[in-house]
Amino acid sequence: MKRHAPHSRRKCASADLTRVSSSLSPAPVSGDASTTTTAPEIALWEIAIPPSIRAAADWLGDQIAAAAAQNDFPALLRFTRDRAFVLLNYFCITDLAEVSRLRRTDIALDAAAMTIVLGGQRRALPSNTSRFCPVAALRIWLSLSEIRDGPIFRRVKGNHQLSAEPLSPGELKNIFRQSTLLAKTGD
Repeated sequence: MKRHAPHSRRKCASADLTRVSSSLSPAPVSGDASTTTTAPEIALWEIAIPPSIRAAADWLGDQIAAAAAQNDFPALLRFTRDRAFVLLNYFCITDLAEVSRLRRTDIALDAAAMTIVLGGQRRALPSNTSRFCPVAALRIWLSLSEIRDGPIFRRVKGNHQLSAEPLSPGELKNIFRQSTLLAKTGD
């Protein structure tokens, strides 16, 4: 993993905000030739996402935008990681111990999809333009964190660095609970 001085990471956070924010925003939809409106792209699979997962992903998206606006790179990392985890965990419906053991070598990303090995099973997730796309969320997390090898979901240190150790299943469970609870209360 590349190490950057805190000042260079802060500059990077501002540049990444545009990319992160645009991936969380609704896609533009054209109306007639004279008007263009904005509306979220809705696919059939997206309708089945439980309200608690939608609320958590949206709340985390708001926290990502706020952290980037405040130039708080550690918070930006944490919320981006948490959003990727919540969406990936929901769509893969897997044991938290498996997610904790997930390593960069277990994931292959291309423009159209992600192949992930969880619990010894290979799974393919297609990429889409929805704000709830787990592939896009994980792609943003990996880009922002610059993880090239080792565990995917790690602790974020206050000095703009990531721990080399993975989050434990208990820590992942707490992230999921906190995200859904805070989204529900709006805090």
